Amino acid sequence: MNSLKGWLSGALLMSLWVAACAQQNVSITISLIDSVNVEYEMQVVNNNTSSSGWAVDQVDVLYTTAGVLQATFVPNGWGWRGDVPWDAIPNALEFTANTSADRIAPGGGSRTFRYKMNTKTPAEDFYIMFHVVQGTQSQEYVRRIKVLQTINVPKDSGQIQQVNVPAPGGGMLQLLELRFRMLFPIPTLRYEIATLDQDGQERDRVQYPPAPIPQPPHLEHFFTGGVERQIPTEGVPPLSYWTLCAESAQWNSGATGIAELSWERDRLSIRRPSACWHFFPSLPLPDGGRIVRFRIANCGRVPFQGALLLYLRGDQLLACGADLSTWPTRFPPDRQLPLTLSPGQFQQIDLVIPAGVPPNRFFYGALDMESGDELPTQLFFAHQESDAPLLTGLLQNDGGRRPVQIAVHNPLSGFTRLFTTLTDPDGIWRIRLDASNGFAFFDDAGFYLPVWEVRVKPQGALSRTFQQVLVPGGDTLDPYLRMWLVLGDVNGDDCIDDADLLAVLFAFGQAGNLPEDLNLDGIVDDADLLIVLFHFGAGC
Repeated sequence: MNSLKGWLSGALLMSLWVAACAQQNVSITISLIDSVNVEYEMQVVNNNTSSSGWAVDQVDVLYTTAGVLQATFVPNGWGWRGDVPWDAIPNALEFTANTSADRIAPGGGSRTFRYKMNTKTPAEDFYIMFHVVQGTQSQEYVRRIKVLQTINVPKDSGQIQQVNVPAPGGGMLQLLELRFRMLFPIPTLRYEIATLDQDGQERDRVQYPPAPIPQPPHLEHFFTGGVERQIPTEGVPPLSYWTLCAESAQWNSGATGIAELSWERDRLSIRRPSACWHFFPSLPLPDGGRIVRFRIANCGRVPFQGALLLYLRGDQLLACGADLSTWPTRFPPDRQLPLTLSPGQFQQIDLVIPAGVPPNRFFYGALDMESGDELPTQLFFAHQESDAPLLTGLLQNDGGRRPVQIAVHNPLSGFTRLFTTLTDPDGIWRIRLDASNGFAFFDDAGFYLPVWEVRVKPQGALSRTFQQVLVPGGDTLDPYLRMWLVLGDVNGDDCIDDADLLAVLFAFGQAGNLPEDLNLDGIVDDADLLIVLFHFGAGC
């Protein structure tokens, strides 16, 4: 009897565990794709394994007010209903698969839905219910999903790097390992590193985030540092080439490379030359062109020389293999630079992109690293240009067309810059680096670290200071620094008090561009006085 109870308990726990995994392995992302019409796009991905059998057959957007949510796009095989009650939520927007064959299948199946809100103000997050089924079993889960606001430029850049590393000659037939450390010195959202032998057979692969890729918000986290690999290679033929292929996406830039590249045999280490490269975000010029700062360094332990080739007008991210390694035969390089670098040395150049070249191009590079009499180590890479704003913010509650001052400060280095700008009609502000101020940011050691303090001070409103901000961009999940506009601070001391009230009273009835005109309607009147009274004491 005890063994039967134990078996039943174990079966129950296993069932609960499988059901829990069904929740954990369904990812949902929601993006605001049209702020004017308040339209969203929702993507649902079923990351459950194919063998688990858990399929998604219903997705509901939960809301408390009738007549607000309306579907604008429904995938084939699905239907929708509005104002459907669900539990304590009276007005859900329900998407349902028409047949079992239309369900979101496990093993990476996905569906995309769109819906709009019949309101003027977008929501920042939603509660989403999804229903999963497996045979006769079913489960319902509710998850709160943060909305991803969209920006019209990429917030991360793709990179591809291929290194062809030759095995040494001289009768070295008993090599046991290939060792290297792939470097990711700036925030990296994902990477995948594959090692192939001389026959093109894969010998090693590693990726981040680890498979299966976690559901959002895993992109709130990022990786920096190095990934070390030790790959068995016993019996590799002398003078044959092995290939290291690294694909990654990095935050508003691109910096990667290989250090400590060597073939190993017992205690004998046969080092090969290796390099690291870094593209900084592009900086606009007055004539419509832009500057991209590029740096290449010897990050290995062997000096090398060679010729670096750069092409600045690519239209796609080339893949490892023939596409990447043969680009110099198809595109004449825009720059050719001789290099002689000792370990730890680097060379830096500022590349000028003409005004006629569209933004967000792909840069291609090629370098033969020659050292001694050995065959050269070959480096090929491709990188997507980044020109995203340094920071983006959102003033909610009638923040449109309002002057705003932004102080950007690194408390570790003391570096500070002050920007003044105007929000757009939706209350969004952006500050961009250019050739006059960008290099000072690039030279700060904390440029890519989440250490920045950003104080946002809208005209006539209380300020807010954001801590541990990542630049460029804000943060890796939501690029907007959001704040609720609290008006009434006429004199800018972050305290709404008697001084602000008196300032409005003394300016009462005056017209023009005045700090006492808190609602920016062109005149100081009762509305401005009520704003101060309503928020009196805030910030003090």
